[in-house]
Amino acid sequence: MTPSRAAARRSRTRRLVVPLIALVLAIGVGGAGALWLRGGGAIVPTVVGGERRETPTLTFEVRKVEAQPISRTDPQRLGGEAEAAADRVRQTLEALYQRGFVDPETWGRFDAIAELFDPLAREQAELDLDVLTLGATAETTGFVEPRSGRLAIVVLTDAKDRAIQAIAGVRFRALAEASDGTTVRLASSGSFFLHRVDDAWRIIAYRIDRDDRPGATTSPAEASP
Repeated sequence: MTPSRAAARRSRTRRLVVPLIALVLAIGVGGAGALWLRGGGAIVPTVVGGERRETPTLTFEVRKVEAQPISRTDPQRLGGEAEAAADRVRQTLEALYQRGFVDPETWGRFDAIAELFDPLAREQAELDLDVLTLGATAETTGFVEPRSGRLAIVVLTDAKDRAIQAIAGVRFRALAEASDGTTVRLASSGSFFLHRVDDAWRIIAYRIDRDDRPGATTSPAEASP
């Protein structure tokens, strides 16, 4: 279950750059940040060590929401618009990490997360499946327990003060367990760039770092809830 050093290095950083988007992000999931822009499943039981364990439901904690208008409107007046957009962004990213890391029915399956990406981003996202999801680790994983999930979101509004784009800084930690008692500490952090499509929010760019590390060996009894 333990990832090789070479595999870990390869999975550290993958990025997608969408043409015509110039993006610089400095936002922390626990504190202040800034943004500059230019231009345009069902819950099923899992058996681990002979014990049936319910698949957890992942919930992200939104630590910060900030409006970034291109109009002259005071950002403080756009709090409601930003909060509503941030809630939909949260739902998109919760779906990505729930399907990609937590739910064994969808581990390593790009078709389970494809709809969350803009069509222009899907080809690259499929190539980055090992970074965006549990990836190859799914072959030996029996259960994943989310430990923490945090978001900090900046919402860009247009000239009419409508939310149209968003940047979400993300920090996700979980523990992946195998039936032999070995574990891997999963760590995913970085940023997602999303845009609004009707009432949904789709990912069009991302920069995600993975830093998975071996965890302690546990007995089946210790692994059970």
